[in-house]
Amino acid sequence: MVCGQCGDPLVKVPLIRPTQIVGLVAAAAFIAPLLLMVFVFIQDQQRPQLKRPLSTMAVVTSTTSVDIWS
Repeated sequence: MVCGQCGDPLVKVPLIRPTQIVGLVAAAAFIAPLLLMVFVFIQDQQRPQLKRPLSTMAVVTSTTSVDIWS
């Protein structure tokens, strides 16, 4: 193809260059963990929390004696 005004040959430029593809992959590698973390955080906030009464919680008692080292 030739320019209609000056007659110079026109060079076809690709829509997406290989450097742009590499840049998009690198950006996705850094942004994907952030998006995953936000997604998991939102899901965790929407999950109903189980409320346990204090009386049903296990009480841990120690039956062993503590020896004092001298």
